[in-house]
Amino acid sequence: GKALAATYFGGSKQERSVYGMELDGEGNIVVACLTRSADAPTTRGCFQPKFRGDVDMLVAKIAPDLTKLIWCTYIGGSAGESPRGGLAIDKDDSVVVVGTSPSPDFPTTPGVVQPKLKGPRDSTIVKLKADGSGLVFSTFLGGTGEDDAIMGARLDTDGNIYVAGHTKSTDFPVAAGAPQTKAGGLSDCYLAKLSPDASRIVYA
Repeated sequence: GKALAATYFGGSKQERSVYGMELDGEGNIVVACLTRSADAPTTRGCFQPKFRGDVDMLVAKIAPDLTKLIWCTYIGGSAGESPRGGLAIDKDDSVVVVGTSPSPDFPTTPGVVQPKLKGPRDSTIVKLKADGSGLVFSTFLGGTGEDDAIMGARLDTDGNIYVAGHTKSTDFPVAAGAPQTKAGGLSDCYLAKLSPDASRIVYA
């Protein structure tokens, strides 16, 4: 059949993979991708209008008919970020974007489970305000090993955050009583549940 609407989206360099796409409560389309473009179409009042490093996350909200860019923002530090785990939207239309970052200056917020980078690369969990203007919270999640990355995220009705990913860290913050408390090989999968404000690991 014929497409109802279609559009390009990005800057003058490379945008790679729409890693996450969801609809908000009004039917607007929220997307997250990786970008190498310093001239992506960020919007006035967005959280991070300027490109940092060589690769950033790019998150945008687009009208249902694709005729209007409602907001668009970068998320990143001085190294290379990727929103590999995509995104989820809560009942208030706030946007949870998950992925991975090696940047010590990745934007995190006080009171979260891990405000600072622990290894060469850690998982990231970022919650943007519904209008893209700022952070509700932002945290790393990982150990001192290499290659912590989130590959999927979901929210429950209470707003708890469920993330699944992979890690080479032998000290990933698993919870007491977890079915598998020790790393089993070169790289393991992980599953974690965080409180709605990302201040506490419920289990991992």
